[in-house]
Amino acid sequence: MARCSQPHSENEVREKSSTSEASFFPTSASNSEGSCAEERGTWKPKAALLKAVRDGKHDIEKLCIACDRIDCEVVAPHPYFHGGTCSACKDELEDLSGFASDGTSMYCIICGSPGELIVCDGDECEKVFCTGCIELLVSPKAVKDIMDTDPWECFLCTPYKLGTHGLLKPRPDWKEKAASGPSDPQENLPEVEDDTPDISTFPQKPMRVLSLFDGISTGLFVLDKLGLEIEFYYAAEINESAKNVASLNFGPRVVNIGDVQAVSDKKIAEMCPIDLLIGGSPCNDLSFVNPNRKGLFDPTGTGILFFHYFRVLKTILLHNKGTHLFWLFENVTHMPREFKFQISTFLQREPAIIDAKYFSPQSRPRCFWGNIPDMYKPLPPEVLNKAHPLGKCVA
Repeated sequence: MARCSQPHSENEVREKSSTSEASFFPTSASNSEGSCAEERGTWKPKAALLKAVRDGKHDIEKLCIACDRIDCEVVAPHPYFHGGTCSACKDELEDLSGFASDGTSMYCIICGSPGELIVCDGDECEKVFCTGCIELLVSPKAVKDIMDTDPWECFLCTPYKLGTHGLLKPRPDWKEKAASGPSDPQENLPEVEDDTPDISTFPQKPMRVLSLFDGISTGLFVLDKLGLEIEFYYAAEINESAKNVASLNFGPRVVNIGDVQAVSDKKIAEMCPIDLLIGGSPCNDLSFVNPNRKGLFDPTGTGILFFHYFRVLKTILLHNKGTHLFWLFENVTHMPREFKFQISTFLQREPAIIDAKYFSPQSRPRCFWGNIPDMYKPLPPEVLNKAHPLGKCVA
């Protein structure tokens, strides 16, 4: 039977799937955690245009089928189905990444949003479709029909039929597009001047580490696992629960310096020399998962905290007294390309994409910018094939 990423009862499915054939708009929004009359109402103008498509009065290729806007300009065809995409949706669909622990995507292949997702049961398919897109583009009762079908093969795996597919008519060349996929970001890495000296010549001494947005001091846990001796581990963290966990696990080894926004350049200079700077600023205002994201430059959001990492990085380089600084910045892969471009511009290099699935049972791809030796090189087979204590690694 078709699987839903957020399981719900049959009664809930009935409540969320209207039986009125006249109201062609979803009752469960794909880009939010819940539904409300006001939110559902935003789909009515798009639903009216889709009704015109059904009646043969409008060309679906001139309509973005991935969002609820009717005033956007179509710039490209949808990669899988007949219909268009606007500039924002085109970028979002091209930038899709992120998979659940079972290997399925976490984003609808029609609109690129998370939410209540139905997974295809077809062999080696496992594409997912949000309930909102299904209700809008197929029919209001399509979700219930799918949940009652065992097994359910998706709109790409089965031949097109108006009754089961509605407006989701696959493009003849969708398989070629899926096979090619988005380009590997590492294929287009710019040439970066190697600022890393021969580490074999480094003096053998304990490390001085500064961790921004430290959380529960996982950085110290990892450094300990690597067998590295730590002289000082400075941590910038404001969440009291996270600080309590770090204190419980590491005691006085973690020296908390408070809010990174309040740490002065003078304080940073006093902590120098620093051997390793690590950190990943909050991603909630950068990620596609948040439809209300504020981006990098809004002073009321958390995205702007990236620039405090950048400030600290530059301050350490200025006051590091001849000590070479290794640094690493992490953030979510699934962000608009303009955000990723801005981060890369300030850090003067493209990110390496590294997935936690190579080290754990969970798939969690992330962008890493930095000057750590060999971070852009492919992982060796002995790492990829290494079994994890909690489950076999999926390469």
